[in-house]
Amino acid sequence: MKTVLTHTTNYHVWANNTIIGFIENISGDQLTATVVSSFATIKATVVHLANAEYNWLQRVQGTSVWETKITEENTLTEITDFWKQQSQQWCDVVAAHDITGLMQPIDHQNLSGQHHSLDLYKIIMHVCNHATYHRGQLVTMLRQVGYTQLSSLDMSTFFRL
Repeated sequence: MKTVLTHTTNYHVWANNTIIGFIENISGDQLTATVVSSFATIKATVVHLANAEYNWLQRVQGTSVWETKITEENTLTEITDFWKQQSQQWCDVVAAHDITGLMQPIDHQNLSGQHHSLDLYKIIMHVCNHATYHRGQLVTMLRQVGYTQLSSLDMSTFFRL
C-alpha cells in the first residue's frame, strides 16, 4: 500500500505542477474569465484546490476548522506557490508513515461541523482524487478561454516519464 500511495502522491505533485504550468501561460483576462464549471473562474478553481489541500493537511495534523489561507486577492504566483507547497506535503505525509500509521483513523469535522473518521490512507486517496477531478475541469476551462497548448495529465503519462 505504501508504494501505491508514494506513486499516487508523486503523480499528484507532477500533475498539479503540470496544470500550473499551463495556467501560468494564460493572460490575466483568461485567468479571471467567467466559465461554466464548479467555480466561476480558473483562478477560483485553483484557489479552491490550494485551500482544500491545506485544510486536509490540517485535519491530518489534528485541526478540523476550515481556514482560507489563500484567496483570489492573492497573485497567481502566491496561489500556485502555496498550492505546490501543499501538494508536496502529501508526499511527505506518506514518507513519514509506515503501513500501520497510514491505516490509522483521523478524526475530523466536515464543513458542516459533523464529526467523521477516515483512515489516513483514505484521506490521501481522497485528496489526490479530488485534485484529479478539478484538474480535469481546469483543462476544460482552459480550452474554453482559448488556451489549447495542453499535454496529457494522465497517470500513465507520468509513469512513462
